[in-house]
Amino acid sequence: RANDDTAPTDTASTDTGTTDTSTTTGPDPCVTITVSAGDLTISGETAADDLATFCATANAVEGDLLIQDVELTDLRAASCLCEVGGTLQVSIAPNLVDLHGLEHLRSVGGLIVPNSLPDYTGLRDLTTITGDLTPNGSAPDALHGLDALTRVGGA
Repeated sequence: RANDDTAPTDTASTDTGTTDTSTTTGPDPCVTITVSAGDLTISGETAADDLATFCATANAVEGDLLIQDVELTDLRAASCLCEVGGTLQVSIAPNLVDLHGLEHLRSVGGLIVPNSLPDYTGLRDLTTITGDLTPNGSAPDALHGLDALTRVGGA
């Protein structure tokens, strides 16, 4: 069940000048940013469809993005996601084995991930966490997968 406070609002062009095509196909979804205002909650049996619906109209969330109580094994349905202004929290996802699908995510306000993940594989383009990086439970053994991370703003 998706809970999107309002429809997508703003479109702004951002281009980093580089594109890594080693594990993706097609154009970079983050060349133009389309923001969905407010918070977004994705949960339940329709999570993959709800993420696909979100990706059809936006690629950034102004507020928090909560992905919870899902049976997904990966987050490929969220492959459009480029920015989350608030906290990206993934919880109650017992079948999730990694964060694949979030390869284009570049910036988040905060990051909370399941403690069942061995590392942060799937976040290859994440450069900025303006708030905290918080494992949901005990920390993954390694920061593997956060190779592009240059800034963490929280304590």
